[in-house]
Amino acid sequence: MTMLIKQRRSWELPESAATSESVYMNRREWLKAAGFAGLGLAKGDRVALVIADPREFVLTFLGAAVAGVVAVPIYPRASFKAKNAYVDTVTHIVRASGARMLVTLEETKA
Repeated sequence: MTMLIKQRRSWELPESAATSESVYMNRREWLKAAGFAGLGLAKGDRVALVIADPREFVLTFLGAAVAGVVAVPIYPRASFKAKNAYVDTVTHIVRASGARMLVTLEETKA
C-alpha cells in the first residue's frame, strides 16, 4: 500500500479504495495517507497526534497506518489549566518518540 502512495504522489485513490464496502472511510484514510506521503513522511517515520475529535483521530491514525507511518497518540488537553505544563509534556513526548511532525486540529491550538 505504501508503494502505491509513493508512486502516485497525488490525491488519486487506488481502485481497491473506490470499491470497498466502507467507501467513505477508506477514501478518507487514503487521502490522509497520501497527505503524509506528500509531506515527506516515509515508512517508519513517527507522527504525533493530538486530536480530540474521535472521528478525525481514527481517520488520521488509520491514514498513518496505511502510509506506514507510526502514529504517536497524545491525549489532548482536557482544560485550559496548566497550559505550560501540557506544552512541556507534549514537547517531551514528541522529542522522546522521535516524531518528525505533530498533527492537531485548529481548535486544539488554543
